[in-house]
Amino acid sequence: MPESHRQKKNTFAVGDRVIHKSNPFSTVQGQRRVRHGVVVEITYKTNARGAKHPYITVKFDNSERQETFMSSRIEHEANKAKHLADAVESVYVS
Repeated sequence: MPESHRQKKNTFAVGDRVIHKSNPFSTVQGQRRVRHGVVVEITYKTNARGAKHPYITVKFDNSERQETFMSSRIEHEANKAKHLADAVESVYVS
């Protein structure tokens, strides 16, 4: 099988502690909303062209709510400091 057709190994597993990466451009300057939670389910959705993409269902701390996100919007909790340090500063135009 060609290298391009191999499915990428999923970096998340059920039970992993994760954070939701909020949009840095929709936050108040100097403040970032970081929500912590646990992975409860991993599903693959197929787009119009037939490509499968992983979606992660997270149960957030201090909430009964579960939400599903593309895996690119989720980061391991252990990488929180690196993620926040690499964040793009909000564009503030006055």
